[in-house]
Amino acid sequence: MFEKLNSYVKECKPQIRESLSDFFDSKIAYFNTLNEKSSYIELLNNLKDITYDSGKMFRPLIALCFFQMLSEKDPDVEEIKAISTLELIHKFLLIHDDIADNDKQRYSKLNLYGTYENKAKENFSVSDAICDRYGLSVSMIAGDLNHDFVYEILNKCRIKQEIKDALVVEIQRIISLASFGWKEEYDFTYIKLNEVSEEELLNNLEFITSAYTTEGPA
Repeated sequence: MFEKLNSYVKECKPQIRESLSDFFDSKIAYFNTLNEKSSYIELLNNLKDITYDSGKMFRPLIALCFFQMLSEKDPDVEEIKAISTLELIHKFLLIHDDIADNDKQRYSKLNLYGTYENKAKENFSVSDAICDRYGLSVSMIAGDLNHDFVYEILNKCRIKQEIKDALVVEIQRIISLASFGWKEEYDFTYIKLNEVSEEELLNNLEFITSAYTTEGPA
């Protein structure tokens, strides 16, 4: 079973990576024509790196697997584009989660928050508090960009309009449930653990882990 799954991931993951890479390269090329020296281009490259290189791409792979089972065919390039948006949603949520948790590392290295805090310390003669604020602000922009890119890709990809509409509704549902769950989780952070019931914790996991990791992509 594991060997079959590993083989499936090795076969399908490059399709999603290529789709995301092509999208980011097109955005970078466009903004290069506007101002090739802009720090925004560096941000796009960093966002591409964390979206394209980091993580297992588990969510789009689940969606791809279900697509193949239900349609009994391999997806075309446009369908891969639509499926790849799940990875953008995942990274958008992780970026904002790192901000909320004041975490400056992800995958055992600096995340965007930490990276841009350090850049501020290296390049600006300002206090540590302002450098921290700079890192937070830039990472918020990056998270919002990934969210925006989801709808840009769906708007442009050539799939049936009714499928696009259904995807948008489902994506909005996933993000709403995850946001609801995270708000509840942050409330738990500021109360004693013994005051949180097992039922409350399980319900919270349903909105976060289940909604956008398994049930949503499927």
